[in-house]
Amino acid sequence: MRDMYVVTGIVHFSQMRFSGERVLTPDDLIDGWRRHFVFYADWVQRLEDFAHFSNEDQVVMAKRRLIPHGWLMHAYQTMLSGRNGICFANGAYHPREDGRPGTPKGDPRIIEFYNDSINRMMDNLVKPMREMKMDVTEYCILEAVNLFAEEYDLSEAGKVMVNRTRERYINVLYRYIRKKVDCASSASCRLAKYMLLLSTITSLHHLMNDNVQMQGLFNIIDFDSLIRDVHKISPPSKSPLL
Repeated sequence: MRDMYVVTGIVHFSQMRFSGERVLTPDDLIDGWRRHFVFYADWVQRLEDFAHFSNEDQVVMAKRRLIPHGWLMHAYQTMLSGRNGICFANGAYHPREDGRPGTPKGDPRIIEFYNDSINRMMDNLVKPMREMKMDVTEYCILEAVNLFAEEYDLSEAGKVMVNRTRERYINVLYRYIRKKVDCASSASCRLAKYMLLLSTITSLHHLMNDNVQMQGLFNIIDFDSLIRDVHKISPPSKSPLL
């Protein structure tokens, strides 16, 4: 999986730490992104169901589902941290500016980058997770559901397999929830709320692609080729007017 890309610069393999100890800077953003990439690459390689796909389909799935995995992971870790802002794996976090007393000021470049994304994440991902008291088992199963999503460039066999695998994990999640709640209707309602989280993640994914493109176009944050590639953009060409 790591052979898909050549990562420029240093990737830190130290422990993932979503502690929110300091305000996020552009360098922290890129470092945190790389840490998540390495974690994600190791995670998918350990999934037995993922190994059943062809090499070509594995590359498609791994690349397409990296960002959705990251949104769900960072939202869950933010929920656990109790921070009012998105927490990264290197101890940094970007505070949400909602007028709460004592909230530190975020880096202006990060504020511009996340713009509406942080409010959508906090309101539509972190808040529901907190309200439902999402546990680690539910989170892990939901990440599997999140991974096994049909992509247009999978092979025909891959599309059949990914849909079958996704349904199986949804059933696993339902059975686990059913053991936690009093009745089937409550379990179905809780499952539906979790599936809505994935819809929010899809919208955040598209929004983030646009944000990365805009940041790269105006050279506000110097994203490397790995980040640009995953977000489906090309390196910006120099304007003839400059």
